[in-house]
Amino acid sequence: MTIGELIISPTATTYTANLAPADMRGRYMSIYGLTWSIASGIAPVFGGALNDYLGPRWIWIGGGMIGVISILVFMYLSHQYSHNEALPEIESKKPLSL
Repeated sequence: MTIGELIISPTATTYTANLAPADMRGRYMSIYGLTWSIASGIAPVFGGALNDYLGPRWIWIGGGMIGVISILVFMYLSHQYSHNEALPEIESKKPLSL
């Protein structure tokens, strides 16, 4: 795992759980987990195609473009939630027992 994954994983998981209504939290979390699996399958194919058809430099340019698009989407989401209502609170503040 990279440092970026160590930072984004708990943050994105918490963000996803906080956005979901209580009765839909499991579905939201499963779709979130599915996106990681889909990306792991698509990325090597897409990166290989970029390398074969456009050259290895385009893998980095494509990653940079995806990063910039991601930043813009997160800024948009942040703007939407700062001007609308606050994120829903998690109902139970009790710790989970195993």
